Amino acid sequence: MQKQVIEHKVFRVLFFVFSLAIVLVSAPIQAQEITYDNRVFDSNLQSVQLFRLGWSNSYPIIELGDSDQKLQLSFDDFTGEARDFSYSFIHCDANWKRSDLNILEYQMGPDYDLLRDMVFSRGSRTRFVHYDLFFPNNQIELTLSGNYIIQVTDNETGEVVLTRQFYVVEQEVTIVPKIKRATQARYRFTHHEVDFDIMSGNYTITNPYEDLQVHLFQNQRTDNAIKDLKPMFIKQHQLVYDYDDKNLFPGGNEFRFFDIRDLTYRALETEFTELVRDTFRVYLTPDELRGTRQYIDYGDINGRYLIHQTDPRDIALIDAEYVWVHFRLPYPSPLVGAKLYLLGELTQWRFSPEFELTYHPGYKGYVGKVLVKQGYYNYHYAIVNNNTGVGDITLIEGNHFETENEYLFLAYHRKIGEIYDRLIGFQIAKYQDK
Repeated sequence: MQKQVIEHKVFRVLFFVFSLAIVLVSAPIQAQEITYDNRVFDSNLQSVQLFRLGWSNSYPIIELGDSDQKLQLSFDDFTGEARDFSYSFIHCDANWKRSDLNILEYQMGPDYDLLRDMVFSRGSRTRFVHYDLFFPNNQIELTLSGNYIIQVTDNETGEVVLTRQFYVVEQEVTIVPKIKRATQARYRFTHHEVDFDIMSGNYTITNPYEDLQVHLFQNQRTDNAIKDLKPMFIKQHQLVYDYDDKNLFPGGNEFRFFDIRDLTYRALETEFTELVRDTFRVYLTPDELRGTRQYIDYGDINGRYLIHQTDPRDIALIDAEYVWVHFRLPYPSPLVGAKLYLLGELTQWRFSPEFELTYHPGYKGYVGKVLVKQGYYNYHYAIVNNNTGVGDITLIEGNHFETENEYLFLAYHRKIGEIYDRLIGFQIAKYQDK
């Protein structure tokens, strides 16, 4: 009897160990962490862009139910070989957290589809495969407004390789911007005051103080967005947002630029170009600190970039070269408690390690390099506090009320009884009071 008890205990221990081994073998070693913002998880992917079809410097916004409006996702893959990619969509709330909706509630069609539009590079020294995707399409249709993530997956590995944010809007309200110089005297020469009205018309917003969110963005930046404004006054079918302090944005300065559309001559802001081991290197003229300088008016594209080259025989998307662009910014000493980054669409408006500049004691300044495709690029320098992660361009770029900035207004509404945030209005406006 005792022998049977011992054998039974041994069997239970062995069964437990065997079961645990199965769980450990079948479980993934480390789950991939996916965040709902603009990320590239595969270093082979370059020049990722998402914009309105036919309008390459636009916001990725389309109107719900308008079959003529489509978005274009494009990117290059440096492996140089055709890969099996698929894409899918995730609905998010106003603050870019995954919503509680089931995929069947916001999407018609399969859960995912394949990327089929690809072409191999032709004339460039760097070998790559260019991919394009146009959506919504005949395969997948989106049925609700709101914030969305498009997620591209490598089907061979099952890993997500990139994510991109975009918006689907149902224009239920009208946003009327009233952008002006700051009212308060201390900000009069440096900041913009972004006032606006929301005209609701026949659309019902029962409790705008609780159910409505309005997000304001300057030049596509997300780190300094304003998201907590409430109506100051409520009139009949009109919500008034007229503050003196809560809606202020630093004016900043016009964006710096470099032009590498043609590598056969020295463009403005370029010191010299060389070909090293079959790769072009462009050294920009050392930049200057503009924090205390007078404002100078010149055209920019508000931090964006355009892929383009000047040879009419070529197609930029498959013939353009990839170029290492070198930056230099004289600076008296290294920053303490902060880091220096490039900022613009070329950095995905993020402060990522590959866009950080390092201090060079011999040069007495910051240096850095970025691999980009031929085109025209805007950028700023931003100082990022190590503790807060917030970017500030004031010290290096300066703040001027004259600066022409572009502002994006997004209005979200969660109706009573619903579990998602509708995007009920958007507007784009520029400050041009010079």
